[in-house]
Amino acid sequence: MRVASEHPSKDGGWYHFFEGKKIEYIPMPKREKAPPRINAASMIERWSKDESLIYKHSIDLGVSVQSLIDLSASYSFEYNAWAFPMRDGNNEIIGIRLRNNEGKKWAVTGSRSGIFIPQIQIKGERVAYLVEGPTDTAAMLTLGLYAIGRPSCNAGGKMIKEHLIKSKIFKVVVVADNDSMKNGRRAGNEGAKKLQKEIGLSSVIWMPISPIKDVREFVRKGGTKQLIESDINSKVWQKL
Repeated sequence: MRVASEHPSKDGGWYHFFEGKKIEYIPMPKREKAPPRINAASMIERWSKDESLIYKHSIDLGVSVQSLIDLSASYSFEYNAWAFPMRDGNNEIIGIRLRNNEGKKWAVTGSRSGIFIPQIQIKGERVAYLVEGPTDTAAMLTLGLYAIGRPSCNAGGKMIKEHLIKSKIFKVVVVADNDSMKNGRRAGNEGAKKLQKEIGLSSVIWMPISPIKDVREFVRKGGTKQLIESDINSKVWQKL
């Protein structure tokens, strides 16, 4: 704009021709079309709720039959896998998480990522336990604790906060997996601290004691609601 040339611009400044090598035109890559949204609610509705299948799966997971029913678990013969509905903060089904008998996890194409909310009335003190995934949610429900599952240790915070406020729940226990990484960082604990800040409600972090890694293993090895609550009572609640 401030370097003069023989080609003044009508809008101010001077025009300078590029004398170097001709630049080849590079077209923008074509965007792939996003997969169509699915009607996740109708898919869950039509898939199997056979009680004998649910009973067998509850034994395999080490959780109660009722906890799987509360999460609207269904069996899809189409995918040969168990299906857990993912919901938004308004409790609307927006996607489906699949889990086969070998423990492989994936989502139905066209799903939106969401949280796992049990379809039950909250009893007693209004505290929510925030765990990772549908099977850990089922494990907490098995112990008699109200739980909401996030899709991963670093996701779901906004939807969870929306649902908690709508449900008038203002105290949360963020449950972290007792895992470790090669560089010494603990992804579960870092994700739990991040969620505490996102939600901004009165909270504590609870983690099973080594060598137990997650809630489902805790339940399978005889862990109880009383053990968790006793540990939590020794912690300081904070609002970040």
